[in-house]
This record gives sequence, structure tokens and C-alpha cells, in this order.
Amino acid sequence: MKKIALMTILLLSLTIFLLNTPTNISLKDNTYLSPAKIIQITTKAAQKEGINLMYRSICFDVDNKFWRKKLELMDKERAQKYKFLENKNYQAVCLALIEILKGQDIWFFIDKKTGEVLTICKE
Repeated sequence: MKKIALMTILLLSLTIFLLNTPTNISLKDNTYLSPAKIIQITTKAAQKEGINLMYRSICFDVDNKFWRKKLELMDKERAQKYKFLENKNYQAVCLALIEILKGQDIWFFIDKKTGEVLTICKE
């Protein structure tokens, strides 16, 4: 019961954060989607994929550092599938299963300007 209450509080906090964040951010004459908007797009895409968000944490990978490290460690054949991202201005967002479930992470790659879901990486 405590876990459900905690998850409800976390989801409510995320919802409040999303509602109070601007949709777009301007940087040097370029308009990018805000982190909140990218998270909204990711969660909608995850729901379309049939992913249950109840036991996942949302990790907004600032500067895509963790994804790039993961890509370096990935076998070359699999990494080749994501090579096209090098030419894209994307934001990586990981939906990680909470530790106790020891499941597979799912990475979403969102175009920072258009909000297009470029690809999904299921581990």
C-alpha cells in the first residue's frame, strides 16, 4: 500500500512540474521543446507502445551523456542501428524499471525542435 501511495505522489509531482513548465525554450535563435514537453511526448509514446509506466522512473538524460556511454559499450552491430542519431538534434529519455523489478530499460529519442519520436531502444 505504501508503494502505491509513493508512486501516486511521484506521478502527481511530475504532473505539477509538467503543468508549470513552458512548452518551448529559445536558445540562440533556435526554439527547442522544454524538458517537460519532451517528457510528455515520451510518456505518450510509451503508452502507445503498451509500456506500463507504473513501475518506471523517467530519466531525462541531460546532454545525452548516459546514452552516449551506453552506445560506446553496446556491441557494434546493435550500435549501428542508432548511428543516424549523430545527425539529429535529439534528446534521450530513459524509462527505467525500478531496481527491485530488475527489468529492461527503454530509451526514447525525441527531436528537440519538432517533438518527433526518432526511435526507441528496448534493452
